[in-house]
Amino acid sequence: VFDIFRETTPLPTVHNICEDVEWEGMHFRLKAYARFFREVLRQKQPAGLPVLYLVSDGLDVFFNDLSEAAGLGDVATSDERALATARLLAER
Repeated sequence: VFDIFRETTPLPTVHNICEDVEWEGMHFRLKAYARFFREVLRQKQPAGLPVLYLVSDGLDVFFNDLSEAAGLGDVATSDERALATARLLAER
């Protein structure tokens, strides 16, 4: 299924961070996510729009926090953050 997704998605980059790795349980997936994003943070990010990371594993889906990119301050409510993130997704 992932190969079909990778070949048909309009997204410029798709990573399967658990590809070719023996499954060791639910905790394994979370450790793989943590390793991947620690490495992302270590690398210099290109100038331009902030990168939106969409993580999907079956029915589990989450995004990175783009509240800074949306111009929200620390006092924004969760509803304001959700609306700003939805707006960024629609614009891109």
